[in-house]
Amino acid sequence: MKAQINYYLFGIFKNAPHPTKKTVLSKLNPLQKLVYLSLKILVIPTMVISGLLYMFYRYPQKGSIVGLNIDSVKVIALFHTAGAFLLLAFIIVHLYLITTGATVTSNLKAMITGYEELEVEGKDVKLQEEIPAETKILENEVGHV
Repeated sequence: MKAQINYYLFGIFKNAPHPTKKTVLSKLNPLQKLVYLSLKILVIPTMVISGLLYMFYRYPQKGSIVGLNIDSVKVIALFHTAGAFLLLAFIIVHLYLITTGATVTSNLKAMITGYEELEVEGKDVKLQEEIPAETKILENEVGHV
């Protein structure tokens, strides 16, 4: 993961080789895996829970189980704002990384379609064509995956 961070901070500006190789079974590098996991288990739940707490803060006030009737929303506001900044940073980083491919739109095309052309030992290969023989045999036995 350290090599990946170093690549994104410095290597990308020096045309350094990418520290991880993409395969059919592993399209994400370790840093991407960590970021998406954090997004799934920390940021999104924080936004949902704090948003619900905002929505039901002192509403309705009398005779209902749904209302929370807490004294202050200061802590809720801090968590919700922190989550919003993390989501905004995630979007800004994605918009930037879209432009860092072989062409300005190649990464955008890969994000939308799921297909990407890779350079393997000096020749361009589509990621879909790199399926190992074991996977092809499994597909024939089980059907299309």
